[in-house]
Amino acid sequence: MGRLAGFHIGVTAVMWAERQVSMWRAHGAEVDHTPIAAVVPLPHGVVAPQMRALLDDPPDAMVFTSRAGVIGLLGAGELIGRSDELTELLDQTRVVATSPEAVTELDMLGFAVDAAVRGDDPRELTAGIAGAAPRGGRVVVEIDCDLAHSWNRTLLDAGFEPMQLSTYRWGPPPEIDAARRFVRRAVGGHFDAVTFISCGAVDQFAAMTQAMRSVVDLSSLTAVCVNRQCASLAERVGFGTVLAPKRAGLGAMVRTAAVALVQEPTVLELGTHRLVIRGRGIELDRQPLALADRERAVLFKLLHRPGAVVPKAVLAASVWGPDTRDHVVEVSIGRLRQRLGPIGGRVETVFRRGYRFNADRVSQLVVDGAQPRGRQG
Repeated sequence: MGRLAGFHIGVTAVMWAERQVSMWRAHGAEVDHTPIAAVVPLPHGVVAPQMRALLDDPPDAMVFTSRAGVIGLLGAGELIGRSDELTELLDQTRVVATSPEAVTELDMLGFAVDAAVRGDDPRELTAGIAGAAPRGGRVVVEIDCDLAHSWNRTLLDAGFEPMQLSTYRWGPPPEIDAARRFVRRAVGGHFDAVTFISCGAVDQFAAMTQAMRSVVDLSSLTAVCVNRQCASLAERVGFGTVLAPKRAGLGAMVRTAAVALVQEPTVLELGTHRLVIRGRGIELDRQPLALADRERAVLFKLLHRPGAVVPKAVLAASVWGPDTRDHVVEVSIGRLRQRLGPIGGRVETVFRRGYRFNADRVSQLVVDGAQPRGRQG
């Protein structure tokens, strides 16, 4: 059993999805994968001038921030009929990559990548470039995130002439309905964490939540990001917990999250009974409890503040969404009580107010965010 047994991870990746999913499963996690963004090539009229500027005045260094950027640049070279010139330029120019995926793609295509300059922070990379490139030299950066201003400022401060190049943008995925269902499940507490390996996926996730009819609070959700740029965007759109490795990479991302997510389990001593929660896995007296997603979400919502009353309308909106009928909540509460067996009576109805989890006799409980996690006395 892996250290993430009992945890459920939502993967949003367009590229490298199978590799990422296998990594999570190797740690014992249950995984759902649904792409929530798509790479959309920019029009010829936008790309062609950028490519001509690149090829007509070759830079002293070329920085790639994404695998999609590598693929997009080579495709743009073919689009304007100058692919041989582009290949020659990349062979002769100092090439730097900020992500392992971009490095892998460039290596597969036979281009040498400067191994001495690695990382995803513009300041660190610029310092590395400055060690070999002439001051006043030209540096072209393939931009994947909203980092143009950061790169411009950093390169200018170091005495370089910056140029940004973009061959694609991020847009909604072809299977938009599946993506929306995935986002609704994430917002409803279906996953312990949602992973992002591009800023575009974070943007699309945020856009889909904003399109929901009710106000969505992301502060209880955990985002796991491949690099600091992606993590910074996840923080800005409102994720309450954001995890990212010190050095970008899929393996580093999964390892970082595995350590951060796995804390001591939540333990509830309920008289003669013990309820143990690890991620989304729940055991009562050492026997696993099979809860439906909605039932689990209701339980976690009640345990967010044990003993406090959760209004029926709040419970309905947070678990099912707007316009949910009271009867739906009542049926789910009834089923949850049945599933909890000997402790089902602790899910109490407070007349005309809502529901609460009776924690009067709980001797050990920790609740952090929308679901229990961690441990304290």
